[in-house]
Amino acid sequence: YDPTSGQMLAPAILASFQSIQQTAFRPPDCTIAVGPADVMVAVNTTMAVYSKTGTLKFTWDFNTMFRPVLPTGARLFDPVLAYDHYSNRWIVVLVATRGDPQGAWYLVGVSQTSNPAGGYWIWALDATLDGSTPSNNWADYPHLGFDFRAIYITANMFRFGGNFSYVKLRILNKSQLYSGGAV
Repeated sequence: YDPTSGQMLAPAILASFQSIQQTAFRPPDCTIAVGPADVMVAVNTTMAVYSKTGTLKFTWDFNTMFRPVLPTGARLFDPVLAYDHYSNRWIVVLVATRGDPQGAWYLVGVSQTSNPAGGYWIWALDATLDGSTPSNNWADYPHLGFDFRAIYITANMFRFGGNFSYVKLRILNKSQLYSGGAV
C-alpha cells in the first residue's frame, strides 16, 4: 500500500521461469514447495527441482522414487509437496490405487537431509485402513500439512466402484518419519 497515493501496490517479481510441462495424464495435478534455496514442482508422476533463479537442478519420476514400496500394479497420482521449515526437510505425498486385487495407498517420502536431491525415506501406507479397520475405500485428492510434531495427510475417500464416502485424516509422527522408522 502506498500511503501517498492511496494505491495498492503489487510486490516486485524477483524471478519468473517456465517449469516442467504437463505429462500425458489429465488433469496435470500441479503442486509446488519452496525452501531456502530451491523450488520443487510436480505434475502427476514427474517432479523437478529448480534454483530460485530458474536453473533446473534435477528431475525425478515418482514411479522410480517409490518403486521399492509401490505395490505391483498400483497407479500413482495427485502429488502434494511441502518444505518443512521446522526441520529443514522436504515432504512428498501421493496416492495410489490398484483395481485387481483392489488396494489403495498413501505414498509418503521425506528427505533424509535438507537437500532435495539427496536420499528419501519412503513408505506405502494402506489407505483402505480406518485406524486398523479395513474399508472398501480408496483415497483421492490428498492434502498435506505439518507442524513441529507431526505431518497431517487428508484425502477424500471413495468406495471402490462407487461414490464419495467421507474425508480421512492421517497424523504421522515426524520424529519417526525423519529417522526412517516404522510408521
